[in-house]
Amino acid sequence: MTQGLNMDSGGTTGAMSSLASADADVEQAWSGARGQIDGLGGQLGQGTLGQAFMAGYRPAVTQIDQTVQQTVAAGLKLAQAGHESIADYVRADNQAASSFTMLHH
Repeated sequence: MTQGLNMDSGGTTGAMSSLASADADVEQAWSGARGQIDGLGGQLGQGTLGQAFMAGYRPAVTQIDQTVQQTVAAGLKLAQAGHESIADYVRADNQAASSFTMLHH
């Protein structure tokens, strides 16, 4: 016989909230770092050597920025889906429990 599904909805809710919070922290930290990077970018690239450096620097910064944004968005989607799944589980569990209660009356 197989074991049924049993979710610790409180613990799982906490985990999903932690995931969303971590994503917000990453987004905030990257925003600050990106501001510093952009500030430095305005000071670079003035001479021939600087222009050659910036030709590789700017695309790398753009790629990192896109990756961070995609990662944060994916984490937020996972947290949202997790919260929705918890609500679905609790609703189904309550409905099943009420069916058993009706059988015993």
